[in-house]
Amino acid sequence: MTRRVLALAAALLAAPVFAQQPPATQPPPPTNPPAQPMGVKSKVKVTVPQDDAELSVEQKPTNTKGKVREFDTPDMEAGKRYVYDFQVTWKPNKFTTVTRKATRKFTAGDAVEVDLTKDEGNDKAVVALKPPTDDVIAEAVKAAKLTKDDVVFDLGGADARLPIAAVKGGAKRGVLVQPDAAKAAAAKEQVKKAELEGKVDVQPAEPADGKDYAEATVVFLYAGEEGNTALRPVLLRDLKPGARIVSYRFKMGDWAPTATTPGVNADGDNYEIYTWTVTDADKQKYGKK
Repeated sequence: MTRRVLALAAALLAAPVFAQQPPATQPPPPTNPPAQPMGVKSKVKVTVPQDDAELSVEQKPTNTKGKVREFDTPDMEAGKRYVYDFQVTWKPNKFTTVTRKATRKFTAGDAVEVDLTKDEGNDKAVVALKPPTDDVIAEAVKAAKLTKDDVVFDLGGADARLPIAAVKGGAKRGVLVQPDAAKAAAAKEQVKKAELEGKVDVQPAEPADGKDYAEATVVFLYAGEEGNTALRPVLLRDLKPGARIVSYRFKMGDWAPTATTPGVNADGDNYEIYTWTVTDADKQKYGKK
């Protein structure tokens, strides 16, 4: 028995000895995990219609000037997508204020270019129009070179003075297209007072919705350049070659007038009356939206 005990003890002494290792552990999480890296900026370049246009970014006005505005965004989160809204307001003339908007999506760090000189279909124009004086109406009628066969349309006129003057000046018929119900009613009273019922009509409609322009041989406009240009494809769709368009003060975009008549009105203000004579080529080139 003693020999066996001694042998077992000897075997144990001969066996390799392994040091006991402590159990593996993970390092404790940091108290405040680091946020995504910040400090990334995007360079923004905005082109506006004119030097003194007012530019807002994300509904906040900027103090930038000139046709090209460049600035850096605030710090952004790297790799994150952002959406910025841009708005520009300007006065192409003393009567009109135009607002144009654009939205751009971009990744933080990317360069952003916005061209606000191009209409993306959301322009809003506010035109402060002062009714033309009687002497201007007489000059507009003169510029139209009316004949006894002419059918004259006045689109959006404040009253019926112009179609009344056109008929008295020799036109066969006059039509006022006026969307405001009160103004249309007052215009009908003017026609009645002038004893021209049956020769001067008043249509309570939006000028862009006119359905009878194919019979017009002369169209008078006073709607601001943006309004004139918006009506251009509507008119050129319907008007026949030889028809005349006469506009007080305002042109029609890039469609050059056939004639320009300068003048000074009864209030002492300078003005121009522009006349276009419609051709087949004009209908093809300028008759599309």
